[in-house]
Amino acid sequence: MGGKKQYTLTFLFILVLLPSVAAIKEGDITLLAVSQYPDGTEAGDVANLHLEVRQGQGRVFLDTFPLTKVGTQISMRFAQQIACKYLDMNCNKYDFIYTMKANSGIVAGPSAGAAATVLTIAVLEGKELNKHIAMTGTINSGNFIGPVGSIKEKMDAAKQAGMTTVLIPMGDRYFDQGAKEANQTGLRDAAVVSIVENKERLLDLVQYGKQLQMDVLEVADVEQALWYFLGEKPKKVKKELEIDPSYSEVMQKLTKKLCDRTQKLVSDIAEQREDTNWDDAMQNSEQDIVRLLKSSERLYGEEHYYSAASFCFRANVAAATLLYKMQRPSPEQAIEKINTVQSSLIEIEKKIDAKKIETINDLQTFMIVKERLEEADGYMNLTWENLNNTDALATLLAYAGERLYSAVSWSEFFNGESTKFNMDNEQLSESCKQKLSEVEERYNYANEYLPGQLEEIRKSLETAFQDYQQGNMALCLYRASKTVAEVNVILNLIGVRDDQVDAILQQKLRIAKKTIIDQQEHGIFPILGYSYYEYSSSLLEEDKGSSLLFAEYSLELSNLDIYFEKKKLLSFSLDTEKVWPFLLGLGIGILVTCYLLKSKKQTSEE
Repeated sequence: MGGKKQYTLTFLFILVLLPSVAAIKEGDITLLAVSQYPDGTEAGDVANLHLEVRQGQGRVFLDTFPLTKVGTQISMRFAQQIACKYLDMNCNKYDFIYTMKANSGIVAGPSAGAAATVLTIAVLEGKELNKHIAMTGTINSGNFIGPVGSIKEKMDAAKQAGMTTVLIPMGDRYFDQGAKEANQTGLRDAAVVSIVENKERLLDLVQYGKQLQMDVLEVADVEQALWYFLGEKPKKVKKELEIDPSYSEVMQKLTKKLCDRTQKLVSDIAEQREDTNWDDAMQNSEQDIVRLLKSSERLYGEEHYYSAASFCFRANVAAATLLYKMQRPSPEQAIEKINTVQSSLIEIEKKIDAKKIETINDLQTFMIVKERLEEADGYMNLTWENLNNTDALATLLAYAGERLYSAVSWSEFFNGESTKFNMDNEQLSESCKQKLSEVEERYNYANEYLPGQLEEIRKSLETAFQDYQQGNMALCLYRASKTVAEVNVILNLIGVRDDQVDAILQQKLRIAKKTIIDQQEHGIFPILGYSYYEYSSSLLEEDKGSSLLFAEYSLELSNLDIYFEKKKLLSFSLDTEKVWPFLLGLGIGILVTCYLLKSKKQTSEE
């Protein structure tokens, strides 16, 4: 028995030493931040962000001194997700421990997101970052680096810290020195692109960097930032964007259905025109329908099927509204029509709720069909309040009916071929919570620039949260993703000049395209992401604001797999700096064991 105890003690002794050599990967990066002091003043500052990656359970920890805002914690989590996605790694078996240390004040806001992503990628790949480079910027879907504030103050801090290069978000080059005063007096409107009219207020940060003897470079995405930090050229896109044949086939059928319906409605209008007291408003509606139909025909000929379908949907709403006004049904006929649409809506919703979601394709289809059904239901609920208002009732019934028809058409995308993921309700719930946290972070950040002007964004966030509370997790994820995109549009345009909008839009489309190609290489064709990308491209010339919004939608909804379980695992190797203590301990353990065995043998012989 004594020998067994001795062996056990030796084994335990070795085990005690093992944690000291548990393999970790770690690294550091310099953050540019804003310190907030008790008296309310702010100043540029630098902070050190250290990351350790250990075997664990997929958790993300943040230890800070001094304390940070909650948004910083969310940024670290999103940075980890973006980095793991970028490297195509399953990081669920590892813990990420971020440690942030600043000189004073409170490190504020989500502007550490881009730098944290770069650091995480470097640590996972075991690469060293250039210590003379610092950066600031948020991190967004598609690896896009978003705008931040107080860059001038951050550059001053970088100079004092000995940095030679500062990376800033694309579009943030020109700093409006009067922006803060404008925000405080409520002169900015979130619904309008924030253009600086007084050129004398502008400060060119690139030129300002030269005065500080620093290089200031604009970067659009993580790949460009890594180029500077690691000295490596961005990865080339392996192939051009290829439209999935099955997507084209289904979308072409969907578009044909919607546009055939347009032709039928136009024909019905023509047949009943003679019996109608035609007025100028009806004439204008008819002209709008013709214009929309022509745009749809052009886009269909160019094989831009989603864009063509969108124009036909708009034409259908206008035509159905006009037709209803021409018919002027009695209250009894109106009630009968409402009940018919409502019954169809309930029946279709039951079928959709019974669908099994196994793939990203199924998830995207469920999202867009469910959203259209809920929108139709919302319009139907308002019809009862407007039974005596013919014009309002016509519009509500038209929207409800066409949304229902569109939902049925989109349901044909169910059961398309796509990579399977873990999509149980628990996983969807966790994904929804993460996205809601991201929306909250973006909203709070934008609200600092545009206080009291983001009511519609707040309502969208509340609607997504209601979906979460009611257990509608897929719809929650969809709405939260779209709300993030809407906030990003506002953030990307704050302080942007007219001549910069095109460049930002092109960058967004470039990154969206690259993201879609990347998804294709992983066996996923993002039907929503591509549809919105196509529509954004079709609006490029006539409506830049809408084009930018749909480009953002494309980015957010092309990367849904980031929230679900991946396949590739990160490999670890022993930390060479800690191998020698382990070997020493192992050697001592062997010597002790040998000594005990020898002593036991001598005792036995005696």
